[in-house]
Amino acid sequence: MINVGEVEDGMELSHQLPWRMNQGTLHNLFDGGWSWVIPFNNHRNSKNNLVSVGLLLDPDKYSYNKNISPENEFQNFLTKFPSIQKQFANYRTVMTWVNAPSAIQFKSTQSMGDRWALLASSNGFVDPLYSKGIYYSMVSVSILAGNIIEACQKNTNLEPYQKAYNKVMLDYVTSNDDLVYYSYKSFASKKMYRLYSVIWLIGAYNEYLKLTTIRAFSSNYKQFNKKLLQLRMVGGGFKEFDTLENKIHKIMDKYIGGENSPEKSRASF
Repeated sequence: MINVGEVEDGMELSHQLPWRMNQGTLHNLFDGGWSWVIPFNNHRNSKNNLVSVGLLLDPDKYSYNKNISPENEFQNFLTKFPSIQKQFANYRTVMTWVNAPSAIQFKSTQSMGDRWALLASSNGFVDPLYSKGIYYSMVSVSILAGNIIEACQKNTNLEPYQKAYNKVMLDYVTSNDDLVYYSYKSFASKKMYRLYSVIWLIGAYNEYLKLTTIRAFSSNYKQFNKKLLQLRMVGGGFKEFDTLENKIHKIMDKYIGGENSPEKSRASF
């Protein structure tokens, strides 16, 4: 798109941040989904006027309607959220609208075989909510490259590496699936998302901490990749995080099932 306004155009109250929010990627969160706005024209030296815009909807709350165009579907969405609508008051599209008539999620049952392997999002994809695609890709490339080098040195195939590679690829998809699922379910309540987002922040920090540590203390790629197999996108492989995550998921399940209110869930947290 072009001619997309700034989020402040639709805000009644100041967010009191020291910068305009179009200086970075904007996520609009709402009950049943989220949208992104990524401006490429947000500095004076930019030669690109485009703004990337996307909309993700929970099909349980927003059923697919084949009788309307993708653009009309987007416009219908805007009417439900006047503050967001103001940001798109003068937008103009420069590319053909596309949408997915069914769920975009998928997961492969096998990530590696004889002389072939799937990388990152070709192995499984859930949702771009937490922007972990590049990290996922780098992990899969690092592990696979190490496997290929070792296989060539030993003059063997990739069969000995299949089990470990399949597991780590599945772990990354599963972790992202959990994060996205519980995030979507918490979007209906600001209180619940503020609570649940803590697990993402703690998980991302611990993952970054462990990744940085193993990179610093590994003397070669074999040591690095061996420790890399312990990671799963969040938590850094720390058992304490896994325990905390399981407890929080149980609290979230009770909230989703209607047993606990946001206030009661907060007390459990």
